[in-house]
Amino acid sequence: MYLLFFLRHLMQTEDYVLGRPSVKLRKIEAIAIACFFSAYLYSGNKHGPVLLRGVFAKLSKRFTSWQMVVITVLWLYSGRNFSKIIGHARPEPLENIYTPSYFRTIWITTALDAGFWTAMPIGSKWFRDLCSITFTAYYMVSTDQAEEKVRKVRATLTLDQIRASWEKNTSPYISTLTKLLRPCQMRYPRGLSAYRGRKTLHTRRR
Repeated sequence: MYLLFFLRHLMQTEDYVLGRPSVKLRKIEAIAIACFFSAYLYSGNKHGPVLLRGVFAKLSKRFTSWQMVVITVLWLYSGRNFSKIIGHARPEPLENIYTPSYFRTIWITTALDAGFWTAMPIGSKWFRDLCSITFTAYYMVSTDQAEEKVRKVRATLTLDQIRASWEKNTSPYISTLTKLLRPCQMRYPRGLSAYRGRKTLHTRRR
């Protein structure tokens, strides 16, 4: 177990050792760790390693399984947000520049882009449209992951990804929701007119 944790931290440097990020190696790493711990939980001692069995045996009598799960998740969340808890989080440079409606718009569009880009590899169109909305709902809650996804995609943006971002309104779910919320703006075609001004050579002003 301790050897696995050592290898886990060692494999975090594979990008620097290889000279470039390796998605395939990260996939193998994730599968290997998941399989190892699954096998360990199935066949290993339920109180953990030999040196810690006494401690975990006492903890199992003091706390229920639900309490242990909640405590673990709480510690993980507190560790990830430790800088915010102690008041040392980085300041938001755009906090007092734009209006709240602008930030809400950015929040929704970022989640939409991340959701549609995540669902792009799915072959079936109806399933891809459904997964796009599902992923969008997930990214609307996980805003940090949405921004990270959009940042990585924009670093190597392709024509298909641009097309997927531009054609979000053609999704049956997005178009139906838009028609329900803004029916007047969704009536096509619409006649547009522009004021020509007084010093124009055209007889029509519009």
